[in-house]
Amino acid sequence: MVGRGRRALACVAAAGALTSAALAVPSVAQPTVDQPTVDQPTVDQPTTDQPTADQPVRGAKPARTLTLDPAQPVAGERARLRGRAPGSAKREVRLQVQRADGSWRSVDRRTTRSDRTFTFRLAAAATTARRLRVIAPGVDGAPVHRFRAVSYAGRDRTVRLVVPTEARAGETVVATALVDPPRPGRPVQLLLGDQVVDAATQDPLGRAVLEVVAPGPGFHGLSALAPAGAGVAATTSGVETLRTTPAVTGVPRVDIVTDDGEPITSKETYKRATVSVDPRGSGVPAYAASARLRVRGNFTANAAEKLPYRLKLDTSEPLVGLPRSKDWVLLANYFDTSLLRTTLGMEAGRRLGLPWSPRFVDAEVWLNGVFKGLYQLGEGIEVDEDRVDIELADEDDVPTSGGFLLEADSYDDSDPRFTTSRGLQVYVKEPGDAEDDFIDEVAAQIETLEDVLYSPGLADPATGYPALIDVDSFVDWYLVMELLKTVDAGMLNSVHLQRDLGGRLAMGPVWDFDISAGNRKRWSITSPTGWYLRRNFAGDPEGVPSQLFGPQG
Repeated sequence: MVGRGRRALACVAAAGALTSAALAVPSVAQPTVDQPTVDQPTVDQPTTDQPTADQPVRGAKPARTLTLDPAQPVAGERARLRGRAPGSAKREVRLQVQRADGSWRSVDRRTTRSDRTFTFRLAAAATTARRLRVIAPGVDGAPVHRFRAVSYAGRDRTVRLVVPTEARAGETVVATALVDPPRPGRPVQLLLGDQVVDAATQDPLGRAVLEVVAPGPGFHGLSALAPAGAGVAATTSGVETLRTTPAVTGVPRVDIVTDDGEPITSKETYKRATVSVDPRGSGVPAYAASARLRVRGNFTANAAEKLPYRLKLDTSEPLVGLPRSKDWVLLANYFDTSLLRTTLGMEAGRRLGLPWSPRFVDAEVWLNGVFKGLYQLGEGIEVDEDRVDIELADEDDVPTSGGFLLEADSYDDSDPRFTTSRGLQVYVKEPGDAEDDFIDEVAAQIETLEDVLYSPGLADPATGYPALIDVDSFVDWYLVMELLKTVDAGMLNSVHLQRDLGGRLAMGPVWDFDISAGNRKRWSITSPTGWYLRRNFAGDPEGVPSQLFGPQG
């Protein structure tokens, strides 16, 4: 039993290799095999009851698995074949190659180490698969031990380069080379024409981040080169064309390079990417870090040519000089060809005295090297001391005391919601963990206010709206919306309300100005004079679009 227990210590170790002299024998070189695997070297799977080296099982069969290192050799590269022989003492092991007729020929032999492991160094991998195995001849009463055969073949190495299609002359261009199969630590070079301009080493995924200063205006060819080495020929990517235009200063550049090199298209699932900010003389601080992004917005999320994004950092950072936060947005303003309406609306909110209006910085956005346009990078609507500065309710607070952030919006969303008797759909944005009874209480408060506003005594100081709301905030918010003639302002979309814990219901912050200030020909909003939101009557063909229905929205 002791002898059998010791023999049961056999397990999978790493790989070995054929000596090139041995495999140079003509009768051994490149035999044909049944169903070889060329792209992915395979190892026969061990039985499910196979013990590991660290966890021997008394009485179990010795391990029969061999390991190739690397598992995916490149054509011309030499690999190692490793294993562990059964038993408790050193013993001879032999490397064999399968002939065309299915028989096996020994091509190398050696003695195991004191821990019974062995390594064969193989000849350069060819694209035609070879079938290899190791046997340990019987010794001192121990039976012959045959390891499961492996298929040994080399695959072609590929290099792909992800690079911007356009850049300003003089700015730093960030490119990513992707080498398959990866070889961590090995070099990759960036070529501008035939000149090497940068070099970096591969990470565990085969990526290498490279940089070059964009040359003068014109068209330039960039490529990546994985140099020759270890028997592998040099490999070059295809040539990517970089168009450079005259230098521009004062507008920062935001580069987003996704880890998988694919675009960001999901509203639900975040995609990991590297985000960097180049100030380009704008005065904002430089920034570079890993982050997560997804598509944001409702109507604007349908503009596939220029999608808006929600940006979530791993840690709170003061991005583009604004107060630190993890949560940021990139507004595309796709439907606002002036790219000015959001800036105008937010500035109007600040000048009219609203407590906080989101702040933004104009920036060029490049996604995986493709220019996406001029965006606005800045603050999203979040409860925070530097944004919506209110105290939220927790489980110990009475719901009637407030402590919540709401959004009236007609679109479908995943946040908790309720709908008033007059058709107003409202989402509870914060607190994010609100229970059903809390949401029901908030709904009752909004329903009460709605009933009061439609009652004959709506202006009564004791029982009307003055007793329920922060009147000044409603006036300021209304003036901003009236000034911009914002289409969504008629309680249609993106209308935010807040109630500080212990306070009254207040309007704001302002949001969503891409369809405002004459950006539609309907509803008489093209004229810079006259009322807009004041004409909020259901049934008026030139009235204001709203979720609310008659007699007056």
